[in-house]
Amino acid sequence: MNGKIALLAGLGLVLVFTYSCFPEGSGISKNGCIRTELGVKANTLDDVAAACDATRGEVLSQISNNFGSCSKNNLDFDKPIRDVVAACGVSEIPIISGASSSSKKSSSSSGSCDIGKTVIIGTQTWAAKNLNCNITGSKCYGDDPANCEKYGRLYNYATAMRACPKGWHVPNNAEWDKLYRSVDGTSGTESPYDSETAGEDLKSQSFAALLGGGGTSDGNFMGVSEYGAWWSASEYDSDNAYSRYIYDAYEGAYSWKDDKSYLLSIRCLRD
Repeated sequence: MNGKIALLAGLGLVLVFTYSCFPEGSGISKNGCIRTELGVKANTLDDVAAACDATRGEVLSQISNNFGSCSKNNLDFDKPIRDVVAACGVSEIPIISGASSSSKKSSSSSGSCDIGKTVIIGTQTWAAKNLNCNITGSKCYGDDPANCEKYGRLYNYATAMRACPKGWHVPNNAEWDKLYRSVDGTSGTESPYDSETAGEDLKSQSFAALLGGGGTSDGNFMGVSEYGAWWSASEYDSDNAYSRYIYDAYEGAYSWKDDKSYLLSIRCLRD
C-alpha cells in the first residue's frame, strides 16, 4: 500500500514523504526493522533507510517516537547514528537496549573475521559471541574445530590485540567494569571491578557468555564449559595482562591477571 503522510518532527520541521509497507505475511514490520538497524548505531540514517527499504520520513518517525524531539539541525542523514542520538538528548537507544542487529562481516588486518550479531548493553555495543578469527597465534580448544565453531578461538595476548576487525577492539578494564556495572546496576570507581551477580545475567541474557575455557602455549587446554576467560587490553606488567572470568558454577563476574602467553577468548567491543 502506498500513500503520503505529513510528519511534524523536531522544532516545527514538516516532512512530506511517501511510504510503502512490507508485503503481508513477510514476517517483519518496517518499524521493527528500523528500530533494529538504529540499534547498530555506527551506521548513518541513510544506511538504515536503505537496509529497511524505508523513506527518510519513516526513519525520522522512529527517531521522533523513541528518542523524543530533535531539532532539524540534528536530523542529518550523513551523520553516524550515535551522533544523532546524542544530539537528541539521550545517551543510548532505550527501546533497543539488549536487541541484536543483523550479522555483518568486517575485515581485520589479518583476514576476514565475522563479528556476527551485536548486543547493546547500557551505552556499549558488544559482539554477541566470542571472536572466531583464524589468525596465527590462535587455536581451537583441544585443537578441535568444532570447539571454535561453538566457543570461538583462543588467543594469546599479542594476537588478541590485533584480532578484532576495524571499528572494534579488545575492551580494557574500564570498559569491562562498565559492562559489569551496567548489568548489576551498581556504580563506583573501583577497577578492576568484581561483580557478585553480573556473571549470571551475562550467561543468560543476549550477551551469551560462552564458557570456552583456556589454554597454554605448550598445547594444554582446560575448563571448557566450566568457565569463560576473556582478555582485557589492560596490562598488569610486561609479562601479564588483566583478564575477565565467568564460571558456570558461580553467579559472579570476576577479574584476574594471566601470563600473556596463555590462550583466552576475545569479546570485541565497538569503538
